[in-house]
Amino acid sequence: VSQGNFYLPTESNEQAQYNPCTQGTAPVISNFRITELVSTDIFTNWTTDIPATSQLLITNVATGDVVLTATDNILRTSHNIHYSGLTSGTHYKVQAVNVSADLGKAVSAAIDFTTP
Repeated sequence: VSQGNFYLPTESNEQAQYNPCTQGTAPVISNFRITELVSTDIFTNWTTDIPATSQLLITNVATGDVVLTATDNILRTSHNIHYSGLTSGTHYKVQAVNVSADLGKAVSAAIDFTTP
């Protein structure tokens, strides 16, 4: 059965507005970059082709520990995130994560970096 054939009934027996089994419109992430790296802080920015939320996925390469930053649930096309709490002298990779209004999700390519 294809994803489009799933539906979630509501109390009135109509299809629900959100169906987690169907895919939303995934934003296209462009120009993802680290704009500044200071001690234990990272500053990033990027754009998306459609409005979407902003998050960072940060992975400690040595330990495999992963942090997904919180989202403020504001839809925008220009994204800026400052994250504090990295460890000095540590190798990380960072990815942008965006979710559109209809819950399509996109994850950027990773950028590797080492904190000073």
